[in-house]
Amino acid sequence: MIRLLERMNDAEPRLPAGGESTPPPLRSVAVLAEAKEAEDEVVEDFARGLEWVRWLLAGIRRKNHAIHCRPVSATRAGTAHAIWADFGRQRLPNCLRAHFLQAWQAAAQGDLQAVMAADLAFTASLSEDEKARSTQAGELLLQATRHARYQGWLGRYRAACQAGESPGHFLTVWAGVAHFFQLSLASAAAEYLRLEWEILTWNLSAAGMPDDLPTLAGRMIETSQIKLRLVQ
Repeated sequence: MIRLLERMNDAEPRLPAGGESTPPPLRSVAVLAEAKEAEDEVVEDFARGLEWVRWLLAGIRRKNHAIHCRPVSATRAGTAHAIWADFGRQRLPNCLRAHFLQAWQAAAQGDLQAVMAADLAFTASLSEDEKARSTQAGELLLQATRHARYQGWLGRYRAACQAGESPGHFLTVWAGVAHFFQLSLASAAAEYLRLEWEILTWNLSAAGMPDDLPTLAGRMIETSQIKLRLVQ
């Protein structure tokens, strides 16, 4: 299953000024599901929410000015959308997609050595600035999950990163963490893309979500074994 939602931005207040109880406006929700999945089951599972993801990634949104999507300081929405379009055309399919799928497969098998090998190999595809941003975000995510119980290989991977035996790139860490917490592959891809967009547009008011976010999430994980459809 893939669940992609346009949640309330973390920066938006839960209540209006003065403490009134007027609820915030709702935003649209797009849900992608595997072809054979019943729509009522998809919606029921989606309704359970992914609030823990928002909490888990909140520190990364606050403390990073970019991960893999090129940072922007301009306040114009057009600039952000142009950078996002280039990210979707170039960076995502040519570098990030393959590594994310490789890291996810290694995590699903609980293969620490394969995770570390993918992590190290990914370094060669990054610029020096991107390496620094990626490892900083990865370290924050490892710190945020350090108290989870029964971590198994994920705990050993964290120790390897702390010992300098693996770089701890964000996408590697996110693949492992998302799988450990039983997030689906498609949801993990969607939440990663949402994170990149929110970091890119942090200084824009009412940025919303880009229209191509569901498409990019599907492209990021779609293989000959995984086919997706949009649930209206």
